[in-house]
Amino acid sequence: MLANLTMPLPLPLTLPLTLSRLRERAGARAVADPPTTPSTITNAHWHIHLDDQGNLVATEVSTGQQHSGFLSLLSELDAGDSYNFSPPPHAHTTHATGFTLVSRQHSAHHQEMTLARVMQLPASLAHDRQGASAERVDLPVQVRLRLFEGDPALHLALHWDQTAKDHRLRLLLPFTGGDCTHSDTAFAFTRRSVRAAAIPTTPTRSEMPVVVQPSLSAITAGSLAVAHRALHEHQVVTVDGQQRLAMTLARCVGWLSRRDLVTRGVGAGPDLATPGAQCLGPDHADLRLHWLDADEPAHAALPMAEALRRPVLLLRGHSTRWGPTVDVGNPVLQTSAVRQAATGGLELRLWNPSDDAQPLRMNTSGWQAVFADGRDAGSVPAAVPPHGIVTLRRQP
Repeated sequence: MLANLTMPLPLPLTLPLTLSRLRERAGARAVADPPTTPSTITNAHWHIHLDDQGNLVATEVSTGQQHSGFLSLLSELDAGDSYNFSPPPHAHTTHATGFTLVSRQHSAHHQEMTLARVMQLPASLAHDRQGASAERVDLPVQVRLRLFEGDPALHLALHWDQTAKDHRLRLLLPFTGGDCTHSDTAFAFTRRSVRAAAIPTTPTRSEMPVVVQPSLSAITAGSLAVAHRALHEHQVVTVDGQQRLAMTLARCVGWLSRRDLVTRGVGAGPDLATPGAQCLGPDHADLRLHWLDADEPAHAALPMAEALRRPVLLLRGHSTRWGPTVDVGNPVLQTSAVRQAATGGLELRLWNPSDDAQPLRMNTSGWQAVFADGRDAGSVPAAVPPHGIVTLRRQP
Protein backbone atom coordinates (compact mmCIF):
# COMPACT_ATOMS: atom_id res chain seq x y z
CA MET A 1 0.00 0.00 0.00
CA LEU A 2 1.24 3.49 -0.83
CA ALA A 3 0.98 6.28 1.71
CA ASN A 4 1.82 9.98 1.62
CA LEU A 5 2.92 9.80 -2.03
CA THR A 6 3.00 13.28 -3.55
CA MET A 7 3.62 13.88 -7.29
CA PRO A 8 4.20 17.28 -8.92
CA LEU A 9 1.74 18.07 -11.69
CA PRO A 10 1.48 18.59 -14.62
CA LEU A 11 3.59 15.60 -15.64
CA PRO A 12 6.70 16.15 -17.80
CA LEU A 13 6.54 15.14 -21.45
CA THR A 14 9.04 12.33 -20.99
CA LEU A 15 6.95 10.41 -18.45
CA PRO A 16 4.88 8.33 -20.92
CA LEU A 17 8.18 7.04 -22.37
CA THR A 18 9.96 6.41 -19.06
CA LEU A 19 10.20 3.43 -16.71
CA SER A 20 11.61 4.16 -13.27
CA ARG A 21 12.05 2.22 -10.06
CA LEU A 22 10.51 3.97 -7.05
CA ARG A 23 11.26 3.23 -3.40
CA GLU A 24 8.54 4.13 -0.92
CA ARG A 25 9.71 5.78 2.25
CA ALA A 26 7.49 6.51 5.23
CA GLY A 27 7.30 10.12 6.33
CA ALA A 28 5.35 12.43 8.55
CA ARG A 29 2.17 13.93 7.14
CA ALA A 30 2.67 17.65 6.58
CA VAL A 31 -0.33 19.84 7.25
CA ALA A 32 -0.56 23.49 6.26
CA ASP A 33 -2.60 26.18 7.93
CA PRO A 34 -6.18 26.00 6.62
CA PRO A 35 -7.62 28.81 4.50
CA THR A 36 -9.25 31.63 6.40
CA THR A 37 -12.81 30.42 5.72
CA PRO A 38 -14.13 26.85 5.49
CA SER A 39 -15.58 27.47 2.02
CA THR A 40 -12.29 28.49 0.36
CA ILE A 41 -9.41 26.68 -1.32
CA THR A 42 -6.40 28.47 -2.77
CA ASN A 43 -2.90 28.14 -4.17
CA ALA A 44 -0.51 30.33 -6.17
CA HIS A 45 -2.76 30.19 -9.25
CA TRP A 46 -6.38 29.92 -8.02
CA HIS A 47 -8.56 31.34 -5.27
CA ILE A 48 -11.92 29.56 -5.14
CA HIS A 49 -14.69 30.54 -2.75
CA LEU A 50 -18.29 29.48 -2.21
CA ASP A 51 -20.38 32.58 -1.48
CA ASP A 52 -23.44 32.85 0.76
CA GLN A 53 -25.77 31.91 -2.11
CA GLY A 54 -23.80 28.74 -2.87
CA ASN A 55 -22.26 30.13 -6.05
CA LEU A 56 -18.63 29.40 -6.86
CA VAL A 57 -16.38 32.44 -7.30
CA ALA A 58 -12.98 31.76 -8.93
CA THR A 59 -10.22 34.38 -9.01
CA GLU A 60 -7.16 34.28 -11.26
CA VAL A 61 -4.36 35.04 -8.81
CA SER A 62 -2.00 36.37 -11.50
CA THR A 63 -4.48 38.95 -12.83
CA GLY A 64 -6.96 39.38 -10.01
CA GLN A 65 -9.85 38.79 -12.43
CA GLN A 66 -12.86 37.37 -10.64
CA HIS A 67 -15.37 34.96 -12.20
CA SER A 68 -18.64 34.84 -10.29
CA GLY A 69 -20.85 31.82 -10.93
CA PHE A 70 -17.72 30.04 -12.11
CA LEU A 71 -19.35 26.64 -12.43
CA SER A 72 -22.98 25.69 -12.99
CA LEU A 73 -25.11 22.97 -14.61
CA LEU A 74 -27.65 23.21 -17.41
CA SER A 75 -30.31 20.66 -18.34
CA GLU A 76 -32.26 21.07 -21.60
CA LEU A 77 -35.24 18.91 -22.52
CA ASP A 78 -34.27 16.96 -25.65
CA ALA A 79 -36.73 15.52 -28.18
CA GLY A 80 -33.89 14.57 -30.51
CA ASP A 81 -32.33 11.26 -31.48
CA SER A 82 -28.86 9.75 -31.35
CA TYR A 83 -27.73 12.06 -34.18
CA ASN A 84 -29.16 15.50 -33.38
CA PHE A 85 -30.27 17.53 -30.39
CA SER A 86 -33.74 18.97 -30.88
CA PRO A 87 -35.87 20.82 -28.30
CA PRO A 88 -39.61 20.04 -28.16
CA PRO A 89 -42.12 22.75 -29.12
CA HIS A 90 -42.50 23.60 -25.43
CA ALA A 91 -38.85 23.82 -24.46
CA HIS A 92 -37.75 23.35 -20.86
CA THR A 93 -34.39 24.26 -19.31
CA THR A 94 -33.05 24.12 -15.75
CA HIS A 95 -30.00 26.17 -14.77
CA ALA A 96 -28.51 25.03 -11.45
CA THR A 97 -26.17 27.60 -9.91
CA GLY A 98 -26.20 27.02 -6.14
CA PHE A 99 -24.19 24.33 -4.32
CA THR A 100 -23.89 23.10 -0.76
CA LEU A 101 -20.49 22.57 0.88
CA VAL A 102 -20.10 18.91 1.86
CA SER A 103 -16.49 18.80 3.05
CA ARG A 104 -13.07 20.40 2.78
CA GLN A 105 -9.62 18.88 3.24
CA HIS A 106 -6.19 20.46 3.32
CA SER A 107 -2.52 19.57 3.73
CA ALA A 108 0.77 21.28 2.94
CA HIS A 109 0.52 20.24 -0.71
CA HIS A 110 -3.19 19.85 -1.38
CA GLN A 111 -6.54 21.54 -0.79
CA GLU A 112 -9.89 20.02 -1.66
CA MET A 113 -13.52 21.05 -1.53
CA THR A 114 -16.55 18.84 -2.21
CA LEU A 115 -19.90 20.35 -3.17
CA ALA A 116 -23.35 18.90 -3.78
CA ARG A 117 -26.47 19.93 -5.66
CA VAL A 118 -29.77 18.18 -6.41
CA MET A 119 -31.38 19.21 -9.70
CA GLN A 120 -35.16 18.80 -9.94
CA LEU A 121 -35.95 17.86 -13.55
CA PRO A 122 -38.80 16.53 -15.67
CA ALA A 123 -38.69 12.73 -15.59
CA SER A 124 -38.95 12.63 -19.41
CA LEU A 125 -40.80 14.05 -22.38
CA ALA A 126 -44.59 13.98 -22.21
CA HIS A 127 -46.27 11.16 -24.15
CA ASP A 128 -47.10 13.52 -27.03
CA ARG A 129 -43.42 14.66 -27.15
CA GLN A 130 -44.49 18.30 -27.16
CA GLY A 131 -43.01 19.23 -23.81
CA ALA A 132 -42.06 17.99 -20.35
CA SER A 133 -43.86 15.27 -18.45
CA ALA A 134 -45.67 16.22 -15.26
CA GLU A 135 -43.54 13.84 -13.18
CA ARG A 136 -40.36 15.24 -11.64
CA VAL A 137 -37.22 13.45 -10.46
CA ASP A 138 -34.20 14.43 -8.39
CA LEU A 139 -30.82 14.27 -10.12
CA PRO A 140 -28.05 14.46 -7.48
CA VAL A 141 -24.65 15.89 -8.48
CA GLN A 142 -21.42 15.96 -6.49
CA VAL A 143 -18.47 18.18 -7.48
CA ARG A 144 -14.94 17.76 -6.12
CA LEU A 145 -12.40 20.57 -6.67
CA ARG A 146 -8.71 19.99 -5.86
CA LEU A 147 -5.68 22.27 -5.92
CA PHE A 148 -2.07 21.11 -5.56
CA GLU A 149 0.96 23.13 -4.55
CA GLY A 150 2.91 24.27 -7.62
CA ASP A 151 0.28 22.97 -10.04
CA PRO A 152 -1.50 25.57 -12.22
CA ALA A 153 -4.45 23.25 -12.88
CA LEU A 154 -7.73 22.99 -11.01
CA HIS A 155 -8.63 19.30 -10.79
CA LEU A 156 -12.37 18.88 -11.19
CA ALA A 157 -14.36 15.65 -10.76
CA LEU A 158 -18.13 15.37 -11.18
CA HIS A 159 -20.32 12.45 -10.14
CA TRP A 160 -24.04 12.30 -10.79
CA ASP A 161 -26.89 9.79 -10.89
CA GLN A 162 -28.68 10.02 -14.21
CA THR A 163 -32.34 9.72 -13.21
CA ALA A 164 -33.97 11.87 -15.92
CA LYS A 165 -34.66 10.85 -19.51
CA ASP A 166 -34.81 12.92 -22.70
CA HIS A 167 -32.45 15.73 -21.78
CA ARG A 168 -28.97 17.11 -22.40
CA LEU A 169 -26.87 17.77 -19.30
CA ARG A 170 -24.09 20.34 -19.60
CA LEU A 171 -21.36 21.81 -17.44
CA LEU A 172 -21.05 25.59 -17.80
CA LEU A 173 -17.67 27.30 -17.39
CA PRO A 174 -16.51 30.90 -18.00
CA PHE A 175 -15.90 32.15 -21.53
CA THR A 176 -13.75 35.24 -21.29
CA GLY A 177 -14.42 36.49 -24.81
CA GLY A 178 -13.40 36.02 -28.41
CA ASP A 179 -14.93 34.72 -31.59
CA CYS A 180 -13.54 31.17 -31.56
CA THR A 181 -12.51 28.16 -29.54
CA HIS A 182 -9.69 25.69 -30.19
CA SER A 183 -9.88 21.93 -29.65
CA ASP A 184 -7.93 18.81 -30.49
CA THR A 185 -8.66 16.17 -33.11
CA ALA A 186 -6.49 13.17 -34.02
CA PHE A 187 -3.50 15.18 -35.32
CA ALA A 188 -4.52 18.84 -35.07
CA PHE A 189 -5.50 21.60 -32.68
CA THR A 190 -8.24 23.32 -34.66
CA ARG A 191 -9.70 26.82 -34.50
CA ARG A 192 -13.48 26.94 -34.82
CA SER A 193 -15.69 30.04 -34.93
CA VAL A 194 -18.32 30.59 -32.27
CA ARG A 195 -21.77 30.11 -33.81
CA ALA A 196 -25.15 30.75 -32.20
CA ALA A 197 -27.86 28.12 -32.60
CA ALA A 198 -30.69 29.10 -34.96
CA ILE A 199 -33.31 26.48 -34.09
CA PRO A 200 -36.37 26.41 -36.39
CA THR A 201 -39.83 26.44 -34.83
CA THR A 202 -41.21 23.66 -37.04
CA PRO A 203 -39.63 20.65 -38.79
CA THR A 204 -38.20 21.24 -42.25
CA ARG A 205 -36.28 19.02 -44.65
CA SER A 206 -33.08 20.94 -43.92
CA GLU A 207 -30.60 20.18 -41.19
CA MET A 208 -29.78 23.06 -38.88
CA PRO A 209 -26.12 24.16 -39.20
CA VAL A 210 -23.91 22.45 -36.64
CA VAL A 211 -23.07 24.70 -33.68
CA VAL A 212 -21.53 22.16 -31.28
CA GLN A 213 -17.84 21.42 -31.75
CA PRO A 214 -15.86 18.20 -31.23
CA SER A 215 -12.92 17.63 -28.93
CA LEU A 216 -10.91 14.57 -27.99
CA SER A 217 -9.26 15.81 -24.81
CA ALA A 218 -8.41 19.55 -24.82
CA ILE A 219 -10.22 22.87 -25.37
CA THR A 220 -9.11 26.49 -25.18
CA ALA A 221 -11.90 29.06 -24.84
CA GLY A 222 -10.74 32.60 -24.20
CA SER A 223 -8.18 32.46 -21.38
CA LEU A 224 -9.49 29.14 -20.03
CA ALA A 225 -7.81 25.89 -21.04
CA VAL A 226 -9.73 22.69 -20.33
CA ALA A 227 -8.46 19.13 -20.41
CA HIS A 228 -11.07 16.40 -20.16
CA ARG A 229 -11.60 12.70 -20.48
CA ALA A 230 -14.18 11.65 -23.10
CA LEU A 231 -16.43 14.74 -23.14
CA HIS A 232 -16.65 15.00 -26.92
CA GLU A 233 -18.92 18.04 -27.44
CA HIS A 234 -18.68 21.71 -26.49
CA GLN A 235 -20.31 25.00 -27.47
CA VAL A 236 -20.25 28.65 -26.48
CA VAL A 237 -23.76 29.56 -25.28
CA THR A 238 -25.45 32.54 -23.67
CA VAL A 239 -27.17 31.78 -20.36
CA ASP A 240 -28.73 34.47 -18.17
CA GLY A 241 -27.13 37.13 -20.35
CA GLN A 242 -23.58 35.78 -20.05
CA GLN A 243 -21.50 33.74 -22.49
CA ARG A 244 -20.42 30.36 -21.16
CA LEU A 245 -18.43 27.40 -22.39
CA ALA A 246 -20.93 24.52 -22.31
CA MET A 247 -19.47 21.02 -22.15
CA THR A 248 -21.92 18.18 -22.72
CA LEU A 249 -21.81 15.64 -19.90
CA ALA A 250 -24.59 13.43 -21.26
CA ARG A 251 -27.26 13.33 -23.96
CA CYS A 252 -30.15 11.08 -22.95
CA VAL A 253 -32.37 10.06 -25.87
CA GLY A 254 -34.78 7.24 -26.64
CA TRP A 255 -34.48 6.87 -30.42
CA LEU A 256 -31.79 5.98 -32.92
CA SER A 257 -33.48 8.24 -35.51
CA ARG A 258 -36.71 10.22 -35.80
CA ARG A 259 -38.35 12.24 -38.56
CA ASP A 260 -40.08 14.95 -36.50
CA LEU A 261 -37.03 16.93 -35.36
CA VAL A 262 -37.06 20.71 -35.85
CA THR A 263 -33.25 20.61 -36.20
CA ARG A 264 -33.26 18.05 -39.02
CA GLY A 265 -36.75 17.05 -40.19
CA VAL A 266 -35.76 13.88 -42.07
CA GLY A 267 -34.53 10.51 -40.93
CA ALA A 268 -30.83 9.82 -40.41
CA GLY A 269 -31.20 6.08 -39.89
CA PRO A 270 -33.70 3.41 -38.81
CA ASP A 271 -36.57 4.61 -36.60
CA LEU A 272 -35.67 2.31 -33.71
CA ALA A 273 -36.25 2.85 -30.00
CA THR A 274 -33.01 2.91 -27.98
CA PRO A 275 -33.95 2.81 -24.28
CA GLY A 276 -30.32 2.17 -23.32
CA ALA A 277 -29.35 5.53 -24.81
CA GLN A 278 -31.14 7.24 -21.92
CA CYS A 279 -27.88 6.58 -20.01
CA LEU A 280 -29.66 5.98 -16.69
CA GLY A 281 -27.52 5.29 -13.64
CA PRO A 282 -24.35 6.68 -12.05
CA ASP A 283 -21.85 8.56 -14.23
CA HIS A 284 -18.77 10.74 -13.78
CA ALA A 285 -16.45 13.18 -15.57
CA ASP A 286 -12.86 14.30 -14.93
CA LEU A 287 -11.43 17.66 -16.03
CA ARG A 288 -8.41 19.92 -15.51
CA LEU A 289 -8.77 23.71 -15.82
CA HIS A 290 -5.97 26.24 -16.25
CA TRP A 291 -5.85 30.01 -16.84
CA LEU A 292 -3.61 30.82 -19.82
CA ASP A 293 -1.17 33.70 -19.59
CA ALA A 294 -1.49 36.38 -22.27
CA ASP A 295 1.57 35.07 -24.14
CA GLU A 296 0.62 31.38 -24.01
CA PRO A 297 -0.61 29.82 -27.28
CA ALA A 298 -3.94 28.06 -27.46
CA HIS A 299 -2.27 24.65 -27.79
CA ALA A 300 -0.82 25.08 -24.28
CA ALA A 301 -3.85 23.05 -23.16
CA LEU A 302 -2.39 19.90 -24.73
CA PRO A 303 0.32 19.04 -22.15
CA MET A 304 -2.32 19.22 -19.42
CA ALA A 305 -4.51 16.85 -21.43
CA GLU A 306 -1.53 14.52 -21.90
CA ALA A 307 -1.16 14.26 -18.13
CA LEU A 308 -4.86 13.44 -17.76
CA ARG A 309 -4.85 10.85 -20.57
CA ARG A 310 -1.70 9.09 -19.38
CA PRO A 311 -1.49 9.02 -15.59
CA VAL A 312 1.57 7.69 -13.79
CA LEU A 313 1.71 3.89 -13.61
CA LEU A 314 3.55 2.11 -10.81
CA LEU A 315 4.79 -1.28 -12.03
CA ARG A 316 5.79 -4.23 -9.88
CA GLY A 317 9.16 -5.86 -10.56
CA HIS A 318 12.52 -4.80 -11.94
CA SER A 319 14.84 -5.50 -14.87
CA THR A 320 18.53 -5.30 -15.75
CA ARG A 321 17.65 -4.27 -19.32
CA TRP A 322 16.22 -0.79 -18.87
CA GLY A 323 16.50 1.31 -22.01
CA PRO A 324 17.55 4.96 -21.90
CA THR A 325 14.96 7.63 -21.26
CA VAL A 326 13.58 9.04 -24.53
CA ASP A 327 13.20 12.81 -24.72
CA VAL A 328 12.19 14.67 -27.89
CA GLY A 329 13.61 17.91 -26.47
CA ASN A 330 10.58 20.10 -27.20
CA PRO A 331 7.45 20.27 -25.00
CA VAL A 332 5.34 21.63 -27.86
CA LEU A 333 5.59 18.36 -29.79
CA GLN A 334 2.86 15.86 -28.88
CA THR A 335 3.24 12.10 -28.57
CA SER A 336 0.65 10.21 -30.59
CA ALA A 337 1.91 6.63 -30.27
CA VAL A 338 4.74 4.58 -28.80
CA ARG A 339 4.94 0.92 -29.73
CA GLN A 340 7.24 -1.99 -30.38
CA ALA A 341 7.79 -2.37 -34.11
CA ALA A 342 7.50 -5.73 -35.85
CA THR A 343 11.30 -5.82 -36.12
CA GLY A 344 11.60 -5.52 -32.36
CA GLY A 345 12.62 -1.87 -32.25
CA LEU A 346 10.79 1.11 -30.79
CA GLU A 347 8.49 3.23 -32.96
CA LEU A 348 7.48 6.74 -31.96
CA ARG A 349 4.97 9.05 -33.68
CA LEU A 350 4.94 12.79 -32.96
CA TRP A 351 2.83 15.68 -34.20
CA ASN A 352 3.15 19.44 -34.10
CA PRO A 353 0.00 21.36 -33.02
CA SER A 354 1.48 24.81 -33.66
CA ASP A 355 1.66 27.18 -36.63
CA ASP A 356 5.48 27.14 -36.54
CA ALA A 357 8.08 24.50 -37.30
CA GLN A 358 9.20 22.90 -34.04
CA PRO A 359 12.80 21.68 -33.49
CA LEU A 360 13.22 17.95 -32.82
CA ARG A 361 16.13 17.20 -30.50
CA MET A 362 16.24 13.49 -29.73
CA ASN A 363 18.46 12.75 -26.74
CA THR A 364 19.35 9.24 -27.96
CA SER A 365 20.91 8.04 -31.23
CA GLY A 366 19.97 5.30 -33.67
CA TRP A 367 16.67 6.81 -34.85
CA GLN A 368 15.51 7.04 -38.46
CA ALA A 369 12.38 8.50 -40.02
CA VAL A 370 9.88 6.08 -41.56
CA PHE A 371 6.66 6.42 -43.53
CA ALA A 372 3.36 5.22 -42.10
CA ASP A 373 3.81 1.84 -43.85
CA GLY A 374 7.25 1.40 -42.31
CA ARG A 375 9.38 2.28 -45.36
CA ASP A 376 12.60 4.18 -44.74
CA ALA A 377 12.09 7.97 -45.00
CA GLY A 378 15.70 9.01 -44.36
CA SER A 379 17.37 10.70 -41.43
CA VAL A 380 15.58 12.28 -38.50
CA PRO A 381 14.37 15.78 -39.51
CA ALA A 382 15.74 18.76 -37.64
CA ALA A 383 12.20 20.08 -37.14
CA VAL A 384 8.59 18.96 -37.47
CA PRO A 385 6.72 21.26 -39.89
CA PRO A 386 3.65 23.24 -38.77
CA HIS A 387 0.78 20.82 -38.07
CA GLY A 388 3.02 18.05 -39.37
CA ILE A 389 3.49 14.41 -38.30
CA VAL A 390 6.73 12.45 -38.09
CA THR A 391 7.24 8.76 -37.32
CA LEU A 392 10.60 7.60 -35.97
CA ARG A 393 11.99 4.10 -35.48
CA ARG A 394 14.98 2.85 -33.54
CA GLN A 395 16.27 -0.65 -34.07
CA PRO A 396 16.87 -2.87 -31.01
